[in-house]
Amino acid sequence: MSTFIESVEAMRSGTSNIFASQAPLALINLISREGGDTFRGESTLTVSDYGTLRTDLWASGPAGKNTTYAIGGWYRVDDGVRYPGFTSNKGGELLGNIKHTFENGRGYLKASFKVHKDHNVFDLPMPMTGGANFHSVPFGPDIQKDPTSATADQRIVSVLGSPVGHVQYDLADGIYSQMNYVGTEFQYQLFDNVKLENRNRYSDGYRSIDYIFNGVAAKWQTIANAAASRDAAQFAAGLSGGNYAFSLTYPGQNNAVAAADAASAAVLGNGFGNRKSWQHSGGLVTDFQDDLRLIGSFNDGKTTVTGGLYYSLLQEEQHYNFLTLLTDITPQVHRIDITILDALTGAPIGPATFNGIYHFGDQYRNSTGEEREFSPYALVEHKVGRFTLDAGLRHNTIRQTVTREFTANTFVTNNSINPALRSGQFGTGNFETRNNSAADTAYTAGGNYAISKKLAAYARYSHGVRTLGITEFAEDIVAGRPTSPTRTINGYEAGLKYGSGKIGVVLTAFHASISGIQDTQVTIKSDGTLGPTVIALQSEETKGIELETIWTPIPGMSLGLNGTWQDPKWTDHNLKTQTLSTGQVVAFDEYGLTPERTPKVIGKFMASYQFPSMSLGRFGINGSYQYTGTRPVDRANGPINPLTAYGETQIGAVLVMAKGFSLRVSINNLFNQKGLSEGDPRGGTNVLDPTLSIFNARPIQPRTITGTLSYSF
Repeated sequence: MSTFIESVEAMRSGTSNIFASQAPLALINLISREGGDTFRGESTLTVSDYGTLRTDLWASGPAGKNTTYAIGGWYRVDDGVRYPGFTSNKGGELLGNIKHTFENGRGYLKASFKVHKDHNVFDLPMPMTGGANFHSVPFGPDIQKDPTSATADQRIVSVLGSPVGHVQYDLADGIYSQMNYVGTEFQYQLFDNVKLENRNRYSDGYRSIDYIFNGVAAKWQTIANAAASRDAAQFAAGLSGGNYAFSLTYPGQNNAVAAADAASAAVLGNGFGNRKSWQHSGGLVTDFQDDLRLIGSFNDGKTTVTGGLYYSLLQEEQHYNFLTLLTDITPQVHRIDITILDALTGAPIGPATFNGIYHFGDQYRNSTGEEREFSPYALVEHKVGRFTLDAGLRHNTIRQTVTREFTANTFVTNNSINPALRSGQFGTGNFETRNNSAADTAYTAGGNYAISKKLAAYARYSHGVRTLGITEFAEDIVAGRPTSPTRTINGYEAGLKYGSGKIGVVLTAFHASISGIQDTQVTIKSDGTLGPTVIALQSEETKGIELETIWTPIPGMSLGLNGTWQDPKWTDHNLKTQTLSTGQVVAFDEYGLTPERTPKVIGKFMASYQFPSMSLGRFGINGSYQYTGTRPVDRANGPINPLTAYGETQIGAVLVMAKGFSLRVSINNLFNQKGLSEGDPRGGTNVLDPTLSIFNARPIQPRTITGTLSYSF
């Protein structure tokens, strides 16, 4: 997080969906620094054991009578916790504001800006084996240190003569964003008890994603058979006894031979190859938002009424181009090419891949979207005796338009007879436009009762709404869904709060039901490439208990324990299917099953101690232990589940010295604990296939050490 952020505000469900659209669960505000009467600032340098070089700088102060300024920014590069062979993360931003306070003290006007450009690598599930006793694949990547999917050998994809011209993508772009904004904030006291506020922002930029997610590991003979069978006539002479003769080469190593024949391929490393999906998406985006509100305070401050109008206009482009790469399964994976050989003579017949591309043009999208929203809202807070009551509503009116190009799966790239460059999906030049309108009301009511000065009880009901975004709306169009429903969330919560000079406890019981969840899943065809997208609507229900505590038993020491127990279940009757490697089709109703990747128990213990001041400065230490319980790895909640419980320990120390210097050191995952955060949600995996020895899952990050030196002035 940037040091230009001074504080963070969080608003829980209920009121979060009144003050902001599409925020039925929570709203988080990052509060930037502002200037004051004196010049001040901070310069920070951060390094790590994974190559981080980061600098943060901010400064603020007076800019004239009743006017202040603040400006800051950061830039960083690093190799990534799992070094892929190139700089993983790089970028930065510059931001600032200038604020003028009116002489009568009745308000202010502030203007803000940000210039942002950043790249971040995307770590994804990687191949491993062993089921619940998961471990690295022999001769494969180490789950505690090696990259999950991005490596230098796969970094660049370049294809000439495609239906959309020269295509070149770079994994180093990763999650890329280039966004700029300008905005204003105005506040004025119209009357003694009525205040006017207005906030607006205009943003424009470009965002894209380039990442590779691993496919289902398969023996080289199986992959070669699938690759050649796409053009049985061309490779007929390579077929003998149901299998094709083939050789493997490394296109990233000047086509060096990896395996001269099928027998050599079978004993090459672990003998497995991987058909993985490279997904590129990007497009321009512009957005304008304006939030106008009146805030009135009445009844000697016991009653506060807020009424507002929110307007936004969002426009974005969506350009997708997905393809399938073929690689080995090694610590730093390499692209692999397959050449089909004559089964009798061993002479080459022709390539079945192209520079490691197993198939070019799996999915294509060319679309533009626009979304307009006009949402009035109101919230009333009232104090009477020991009660504090509030109620609010927000009526969301949204109109969306998406225009997309029709596609066909018949395109040939560069007039090639290579099956990797044929039957690609691209645009036909014909377009369709579809409109979607939604008008839904979010509302909430809650209350707090002060039982004593130390103890209070509270309760809340909320009905939250979240309309489909432009991307989800476009997914509906592509998948042929006739409607795009709104997601609704009905929630109840009640609890107790206790606070004294040394201890604070918040205990909350909750129940929530969600409907209209858009479940978008890719399908994997028998040849290992991406198939059509399947969309279903889901509903979910969960109940649970949350605990938050803080305790200061002695001066300088702070202890805390936070935890959640929950019991989420699908409440729809969607029928999920999957074809196993043996050809068997597994089908099941997901009703009553637990959503994958969702633990029933999570918890965190935190401790810190501030030592008494000494001549060198003030020294403090801190630590935490984060526990994540067992989660289902797949939709079927099957018996093979590698997502076992795990814990991570973090420790840190800080020394605040004289003359403005401070030094911080932090160690994450101190004991280098192994754990898996998710299975393979992007691979259309409804069932962890019990017939396969290798599966994909995302490991947690290994131990890292970060150090920061700061100077405050």
